[in-house]
Amino acid sequence: MSLDSPDDPQDPLASFSAPTREWFRAAFAAPTPAQRGAWEAIRAGGNALVVAPTGSGKTLAAFLWSLDALARAPLPAERTRRCRVLYVSPLKALAVDVERNLRAPLAGMRAAAQRLGLPLPEITVGIRSGDTPAAARRSFGTSPPDVLITTPESLFLVLTSAAREALRGVTAVIIDEVHAVAGTKRGAHLAVSLERLDALLDRPAQRVGLSATVRPIDEVARFLGGPAPVTVVRPPSSKTLELQVVVPVEDMASLGEPVSDATADGSAAAAPPRASIWPAVEERVLDLVLAHSSTIVFANSRRLAERLCARLNELHAERLAVAAQRAESTTRGGDAAIDLDVLPPLDLGPNGAGVPRIGGGGGGGGAPAGGGGGGAPAAPDGELVLRRGAGGLVSGLSQAAADAPAETGPMVWVCAALSDADRRAARAAPGGRLDLAGHDTGGAAVRMLDIDRTVFDRAYNAVANRVLWFVQHLLYAPASQPVFGPTFRRDWAAYETYNTMFAEALAHEAAPGASVIVQDYHLTLVAGRLRRLRPDLRIAHFSHTPWAPAGYFRMLPDDVGEQILRGMLGADRLGFLTDVWADAFEECARGLPGVRVEPRELVVASPVAPRTGPPPDPRVVRIGVHPLGVDAGELRGRAAAADVAARVAELEKLAEGRRLIVRVDRTELSKNIVRGLAAYRELLRSWPQWRGKVVHLVCAYPSRHDLPEYREYTAAVQRLAAEIDDEFAADGWRPLRLELSDDYPRSIAALCLAEVLVVNPIRDGMNLVAKEGPVLSRRDAVLVLSREAGACAELGAAALVINPFDIQATAQALHDALMMAPADRRRRAGELAAVAGRLPPRTWFTDQLAALAADH
Repeated sequence: MSLDSPDDPQDPLASFSAPTREWFRAAFAAPTPAQRGAWEAIRAGGNALVVAPTGSGKTLAAFLWSLDALARAPLPAERTRRCRVLYVSPLKALAVDVERNLRAPLAGMRAAAQRLGLPLPEITVGIRSGDTPAAARRSFGTSPPDVLITTPESLFLVLTSAAREALRGVTAVIIDEVHAVAGTKRGAHLAVSLERLDALLDRPAQRVGLSATVRPIDEVARFLGGPAPVTVVRPPSSKTLELQVVVPVEDMASLGEPVSDATADGSAAAAPPRASIWPAVEERVLDLVLAHSSTIVFANSRRLAERLCARLNELHAERLAVAAQRAESTTRGGDAAIDLDVLPPLDLGPNGAGVPRIGGGGGGGGAPAGGGGGGAPAAPDGELVLRRGAGGLVSGLSQAAADAPAETGPMVWVCAALSDADRRAARAAPGGRLDLAGHDTGGAAVRMLDIDRTVFDRAYNAVANRVLWFVQHLLYAPASQPVFGPTFRRDWAAYETYNTMFAEALAHEAAPGASVIVQDYHLTLVAGRLRRLRPDLRIAHFSHTPWAPAGYFRMLPDDVGEQILRGMLGADRLGFLTDVWADAFEECARGLPGVRVEPRELVVASPVAPRTGPPPDPRVVRIGVHPLGVDAGELRGRAAAADVAARVAELEKLAEGRRLIVRVDRTELSKNIVRGLAAYRELLRSWPQWRGKVVHLVCAYPSRHDLPEYREYTAAVQRLAAEIDDEFAADGWRPLRLELSDDYPRSIAALCLAEVLVVNPIRDGMNLVAKEGPVLSRRDAVLVLSREAGACAELGAAALVINPFDIQATAQALHDALMMAPADRRRRAGELAAVAGRLPPRTWFTDQLAALAADH
């Protein structure tokens, strides 16, 4: 028996080999009309456009023909010509899905061949996208797969690099979702790539386009085939719709609970509460979601869709809580969210108080300016395995804890659980103490708080990240934002609960007279509450963010602003990164009743006077300025590691001897990446001599993607990067490389190779990248630095300081940096590196402990 096909023109499977026919007939009752038409058109050898509804099997039709051809053809003599089928999808997620779905027919064909006693070659499948690891990209050039799944952009990159030689054997190109690219810039880009591919081949590849709906069909067919004719396969189809009109309330005159317009329509405009149908709609949508395996909800705007997603999660969590109470269950937590939009946070998580955060579901470490990180992930067998973060702040504070004198007693770190694994670890540990549960906590006592997910989300995301962060970084547009209504008050109550839990945990864990250091903007109320619980403690609070000027800070509701200030004034000592932020705090506190502001001291009167006897002496809250530096030795040691060396080689090959402008940042609104890209575009427009001679590498790893503003900002970064490529790319030169994946070794490598380092935040507490870059630089990098970065206070004299809002001035600074004389570069780089390593995290932390002890 052979793999040859029987000659039966009436059988749509007649042209397939025996193993393919047997697998298909075992898996499906019969071919669909779309599959019959597709196979007939493809068998004729010309180009084909298959237009059929989702679920008609058109993708399998195209793939099955190609897989069968691969199974019957001998392997090419040249290994680099092995890639013969190219699948192009405009959606990376769809490409992954199709790659996964290819496994079933391949496995079925192989099993059928074994049963029939027939040989079947091993057919390999590979993916090439922006997320493909560098090692896999390198191997493609020498060992390409039989089937390559890629995107239009990645196909362009392959065709404009040496890897294009691995495409010389392509005989068929499957283009999915043609309607998504036809008539767009991406489509024009793809059309050029397809022509480039044909020019590379011995004969043009057969093109098969797939679409569920596309109009006008003739125009799209011409787009698909170019100068060659295209056969259109469009079998008749009909849809059966089951339509119901549902009113989720019995009486439209009685709509139930009041809500604001901002909740109802997703806008930011303030409006008085009014009766609304939305609570009933949300309940009904949740009922439908729970009753079906798949649900699609259409909304008028992205903002409304995001709000509805958040509300459905909250409602589901509330229902689970009620059910648990009724059952008198002692089980806590569980899957209390519907995964409608799962985007894990990659920013620095809540740092808590004491020693480095060990709990956390997505901490930092993606860029050298790391901190936080770690967590309790589940191992494959379900066992919880503690993972500590490896950022500079984490390691520095860990060393500070190890160096503490024995007589001071053990250091206790109190942190919040972020992930389900964290929560399980906290519940399983005695009193939440991970060290007492046998976890390796680096010698520190670690108390992890099992905070309700809803409380955590409202406190940390809604208040800390969406309000306090925006205020401190001056990110609001006051003409429309912020709006403080009932929803904010609900979230603020959660923020109070969150801070109270930390204060109570610290009060329980701290030894008599112990020193407690509280970190950052999400715990501004802790010091005041801890003071009431444990007046014997020495308490410090350190702010890693900027502090807003008094006029801007007053945007907060009056009582909330006062609670924050008085909460921090419960400390004995307040720490800031720069004098500017310390001055701003003093100005905000100046108007508080009972508070007298002196230079770097605030005298706070007792809030309650005794009924008899003299009033208690006022407390003195001292303010310290503690700039944070980097551990130069540790950074340089990390840069010598093998994984960094590999990334350095990749980036050198990418640059191809061109000058390298680098930025390493989170896609955080305050980092100002969009204006930085606009300045680079202005550099290429105003000084065209740099075209083809410079490459801008942007390592912008995702941050806080659970917030819609951050997702939109990341999209804006991507859009502008694509526009720059479209405008300037030529002759194999790509002016900009945007890397959105979290790759710490690559970030270090980029800083090592940078000739110009761009750090242009709108406002930043310190921005350690500005210090890490000079320490790591092997090419005397020139630092282009925003005057609004905290690091500017120390580094400004040796940097090129810019106004972060002025893209023309920033472009001028980039040009000046590229033109700077080598001697001047060396001098500036040496000064920057010396300042950057002056106060590593370990020294920074122990200095604060010493200052706190000296105050008593």
